[in-house]
Amino acid sequence: EFMVTFLEQAWPKVPSFSTWALANFLWALARLEYNPEPKFMTALLNEVKQKLPFFNAQNLVTSVWAVAIIGFTPESEWLSAVLDEVEWKLPCFSAMDLAKSLWALARMGYTPRCHWLAIVLDAVQHKVSSFSAKDLADTLWALARMGHKPKAECFEALLVEVRHKLRCFSTQDLANSLWAFAKLEYVLEDDLMMAFVWQIRYKLPSFKARELAMMRVASF
Repeated sequence: EFMVTFLEQAWPKVPSFSTWALANFLWALARLEYNPEPKFMTALLNEVKQKLPFFNAQNLVTSVWAVAIIGFTPESEWLSAVLDEVEWKLPCFSAMDLAKSLWALARMGYTPRCHWLAIVLDAVQHKVSSFSAKDLADTLWALARMGHKPKAECFEALLVEVRHKLRCFSTQDLANSLWAFAKLEYVLEDDLMMAFVWQIRYKLPSFKARELAMMRVASF
């Protein structure tokens, strides 16, 4: 198989990979939907851990996102080291970086410590006006998956942006958001609920079965 041969050739060169090369190698594996043998993933992630201080925000987020997509479960020690680095470089994170980081951790089934979440959600609140529709939906989904309801000020800031950008929500964004609200036991105000209903009706032919199922589970 091509990928097996390719990875065997790449294996000895992993220690020489730059932070950019490590992040983009993981990204490529994720985009190819290829899950390498655990020993290769372990080697890659050990190299990432050793070079974490030299990762910029984008490469850091790309690496975490890729690991989540690949479906590999890293050791808790690796995740703790990555979260420490995220906290250190948080001022450099874009709105998309924040949303992708939360989404990736939730996808892994990992719930960070409360102190870390509080710091990250403060950054979310300050940059929420720059969030895209997908960023908003992914953030809500991640928080619901973690079972963490943010403080009132942050949640309200997210809701304000949801109102403003609801027309740009994809079918998946709509389904994920409604599922998240239900999971977090948040009851939408009537006008926002009607806005969701209008968007769902308008986009109904484009919904996938899984998305419809998510909304059914949400009981809206």
